[in-house]
Amino acid sequence: MCTSPQGYDNLSLLGHSFAVRATDAAGNIDPSPVVYSWSVAAPTVPGTVEPTDPTGTPTTPPATTPAVTLGAPTEGSTFSSRLAYSATAVAPQDATVKRVEFWFDANRLARDTAAPYTYSWKVPSSTKSGPHTVSARAYDSAGRVASVATTVMRTTGATAAAKPVAASLMAISEPSGGTELAGRTRSSRPMRVELAPCSGERKTVRPVQVTLRPESGKLSGRHRTGRLCVVGLIAQP
Repeated sequence: MCTSPQGYDNLSLLGHSFAVRATDAAGNIDPSPVVYSWSVAAPTVPGTVEPTDPTGTPTTPPATTPAVTLGAPTEGSTFSSRLAYSATAVAPQDATVKRVEFWFDANRLARDTAAPYTYSWKVPSSTKSGPHTVSARAYDSAGRVASVATTVMRTTGATAAAKPVAASLMAISEPSGGTELAGRTRSSRPMRVELAPCSGERKTVRPVQVTLRPESGKLSGRHRTGRLCVVGLIAQP
């Protein structure tokens, strides 16, 4: 539950989403939240000169990669028999959003080529109970890609009391060929991040792993090689 207005401090750079869900007296939760997405820009360094347009008005350098945020599911949420995805994607000024893909762990479930980007997945009974990672990837018409992932947990009767570690992470491909990682977590435990190549049409991929240690609730890091997307976000003991 939240009050209005609601403020948040110390948000990390890159994209964020705020979802508002209604709950009735019987405890039923609205499956289609109202979502607002935004990006936190880096502050201006003292002593630097902001770029300006011909009128002298300060301008913001254009984005060079797509931006993608997950409105649903939210970080740390639980699911059982169905999982609803919703995402917001924005392309740089020189391109358009080509498609958004929805992933569950290292498996692609679906793609959507037009906004609003949504997907509803009927969860197979064979899906293990416990923590999982859901993610969305946005591809633009210039071939650039960004991904965002968050932690969720499948609950059954035996695991209904379990609480997942709430965390989310965004991966941005750099022009130099590396991948920048930025996110947040509500836990002090290290997070094992599983990354896999963003390109290609394979529905299942074999990830590589890096470990990020949170600092004041923030996750950050960089993988030097390859254009990689997040497929796993797992809290370590």
